[in-house]
Amino acid sequence: MSHLYDADASAVPVVPATLGITQQVNNFKEMYYQILEFGHAPRWRHIGNSASLLTLEEEFFNAYRPGLALYGYNPLPESHPLFEQGNKLQSALSLSSVIISLNELRK
Repeated sequence: MSHLYDADASAVPVVPATLGITQQVNNFKEMYYQILEFGHAPRWRHIGNSASLLTLEEEFFNAYRPGLALYGYNPLPESHPLFEQGNKLQSALSLSSVIISLNELRK
């Protein structure tokens, strides 16, 4: 496993961070194949967080680690081309309560 340092960067290829993401993915794959050469076969291959669930189209990976997305939070900036897709996220939980007591207090 690893973690993308800037998965919410713009998907436009001229953006340096995107080139960084590509390099991170390539480095991960290279290390994975070296691990295979040493006789180990990790079941899960993951590098992605919430933002990469929306932006990374890579069949090599078979797991992701959503964080902010679990709370319905869009991890992409408004300037990102996939921002509207991120707005479709819905929270996996909610918090609610009921009033059980009211008291008047002195100043």
